[in-house]
Amino acid sequence: MHLQLLASLALALPFATASYDSLGCYSKVAGVTDLEQYTYQSHGYCVEKCAGDGYAIAALKDGATCGCSNSTPASSAKLADDQCDQYCPGYPSDKCGGVNVYTVLTTEFYKGSDDSDSDSDSDATQTVSLHTTDGGIFVAATPSPSPAATTIQTAASKGITSLPSASKSGVVSAAITSASSSSSPSATPNAADSLHVGPVAGIIIAGLGLLL
Repeated sequence: MHLQLLASLALALPFATASYDSLGCYSKVAGVTDLEQYTYQSHGYCVEKCAGDGYAIAALKDGATCGCSNSTPASSAKLADDQCDQYCPGYPSDKCGGVNVYTVLTTEFYKGSDDSDSDSDSDATQTVSLHTTDGGIFVAATPSPSPAATTIQTAASKGITSLPSASKSGVVSAAITSASSSSSPSATPNAADSLHVGPVAGIIIAGLGLLL
């Protein structure tokens, strides 16, 4: 019995000194490879195996099985450490997961957590302002922090209408209609309709002279 235990420790010892960190106990590990059972399973053995295959994560389950992944487990799957309650047969001071739960370890290829809800590929939006100048139309684009339809703001006095325009991935498309500015013709007096007071007054005075 003692010889068997010593043999187990001797086989596991080279792997027990492997460099790794523990992320804790998890209910799920995304992208984990098929679990392989090993009689002398230990943290060091599983980490060495996964690192040899280029994986960043080593996951131990059910006390003696090892799987690998390149995905950091989601924080929502984190469990209390005592949920992983099965000891590794090859190194009894290690915990090798539990029933349907994983002890998760990192290998030398681990670059940090990739558990993020953000989407870096979201569509970009812009606000485009058009200003009229003596030399033409000046266009200025300003990024918008929140998804929204792009609005083209123009000077109505120059005959340019304001239209909404959708933008995606920083590309702005816009339809602009312009009307040539014109002023209403002012009324001009007609010479034929003008009243000339001087000659009329002379005729009235001449008529009064005849009556007298």
